[in-house]
Amino acid sequence: MGPFAPWNNSHQFQKHCRKMLIDSFDRLEDYLASNYVQGAAERLCLEEKLFVGGGNVLRAHCWSCDRQQLLEAHPVREWHGGLMWRETLRCPGCMQTARKRFGVHLLHSSMQPNALPPYFSEQLSYCYAAARAKWPNLIGSEYAPSKSGRFVQSLKLNYLCNSVSMRVRHEDLTCLTLADASVGGILCMDVLEHIPDTPAVLREARRVLTTGAPFVITVPFLNGSQETAVRAVIQDDGSIRHLLEPEYHGDPLNRKGVLCFYHFGWDLLDALRDAGFARASVQFAWDPHYGYLTEQSAFVAWA
Repeated sequence: MGPFAPWNNSHQFQKHCRKMLIDSFDRLEDYLASNYVQGAAERLCLEEKLFVGGGNVLRAHCWSCDRQQLLEAHPVREWHGGLMWRETLRCPGCMQTARKRFGVHLLHSSMQPNALPPYFSEQLSYCYAAARAKWPNLIGSEYAPSKSGRFVQSLKLNYLCNSVSMRVRHEDLTCLTLADASVGGILCMDVLEHIPDTPAVLREARRVLTTGAPFVITVPFLNGSQETAVRAVIQDDGSIRHLLEPEYHGDPLNRKGVLCFYHFGWDLLDALRDAGFARASVQFAWDPHYGYLTEQSAFVAWA
């Protein structure tokens, strides 16, 4: 269990639920040496029995909607034969996948009481729109330097948020315009891998967070590797050198997608500490009550 206030566990799956906060690659061995292997097998068997009528619908409590929902399940089968639910189990109410719901839930559970509003490194998303119900003063942004582009994007934002007056905010995560110690938490989901200068992003996050506030990050995670896999680098002349096969991820602002520079290893924890964070760990969680299957994970650092 993590040091943050845990979410409700008083439900029928309580004995199966697993939440572990691990602060180093070496500690991972302790995690695996516990009853993890046996527990993982039990959880995989249970997952197959959870779906309504044996179909592709899971009844679970959506934390964002705060009610029972029938989550849409279209899993991806991994190399070891198990199912990966990270980008599926979409809630029909808030339209968020398991990864998105878990990230927001973890941020909320990690924030201090009466904290300042958090900052999301996204704005044109169902995630941001739904989270405004929890944090009316939520700050969000996109990397959108074009003023004309932001006008069009603002139309989409108002549609997502059922508003008429909202505007897309442009931010460069390596040089934020937010004031020092001005936000009570940061959520950065699958963004960090697209920015070549990781240390600059981490330093800026630490600068704008209040003391003790959490920084929650989801990224492509090589959980069996200490070292980050560098897929591409920016050369001195500004050109991109690909070290591995180019990989592009979906981007709401670019139909061609956005290049992935990194698949992170456990050394991201060291980078967070080097950036000034007091503590940094990886949070693992499996909780079918909330529709978090396989095993969700996120990096969490506290300022």
